[in-house]
Amino acid sequence: MQTFSKEFRLTSKQDFANLKEGSTRLSASRLVVYYKVNILPHARVGFSISKRIAKAHLRNRYRRTLKELFRRSDIRNVSVDVLIVVVSPGDLLAQAKDLFERIVKNVSK
Repeated sequence: MQTFSKEFRLTSKQDFANLKEGSTRLSASRLVVYYKVNILPHARVGFSISKRIAKAHLRNRYRRTLKELFRRSDIRNVSVDVLIVVVSPGDLLAQAKDLFERIVKNVSK
């Protein structure tokens, strides 16, 4: 597994706040994704997983799984910031993959 470098992450509170307002929202049963076009040549991603969703070890597993999916996805090559909010526990892979494909399709238009 490769590292997930800082240039591909939303790191500051300001990044998250900017993304929540004026962004496009996609949702599935377990995930909500906010995205907005950025000026960088690549995508950046941030995660929000509430303590109410699961214990720490499961939240970390969800985060690792979603990071790996993001790293292997075509979305990395699109100039977009993405915030993934996990709204309920369970299998997230299929839904995240579908939402990433929809984002790539919408931004590439």
